[in-house]
Amino acid sequence: MPFYNINQAGEMKSGEGYKVILDSKANLTYPDDDASTEDNKDVNHTEQNIHFKHEATFSGNNATAIIKSDDLSEGDEVAIFTKNRVLTGSALMESGMAVVTVWGANPIAGDGDGAKPGEELKVVAWSTRLNEEMILGGLEITDLINNGETITDFRYEVDAIWHIKAKRGVSSIMEDHLSRLSMIN
Repeated sequence: MPFYNINQAGEMKSGEGYKVILDSKANLTYPDDDASTEDNKDVNHTEQNIHFKHEATFSGNNATAIIKSDDLSEGDEVAIFTKNRVLTGSALMESGMAVVTVWGANPIAGDGDGAKPGEELKVVAWSTRLNEEMILGGLEITDLINNGETITDFRYEVDAIWHIKAKRGVSSIMEDHLSRLSMIN
């Protein structure tokens, strides 16, 4: 995501497939002889998550969430879950943001290892300082594919690219669970 100075793909590998989404016409030159990995200042997500462990199941469909929050610190983790608590992707906060690949369920196998189109999503963070999971609240979600449309109902869409700003106001997972239980009783 050059606009955000993010390189999550790393070095392209021969024999691998890549999906490129552009907002205007462009020429792809590969390899770029002028590019030096030593001079590359992009955010490269190489460190591993400690708390949210997601084994990607390269289902052939995914979406991307660029998450920014003033409430999170460097090294905190962000994850996106379905309503049924299926972990669809996670990333570390680096340079004030996290870029999460949100994996969709395999449409052929029909497995439950990812989000299904139209399925409700939640953004959850893990604070290294507090050693606690929390649901991020006050989300401002912009659909970067559909002309910056504001999203009010966060649901999985294949190939979506979302910019998510989490405002102040987070609730712990325990508080959310207790409030759901009180609604049931």
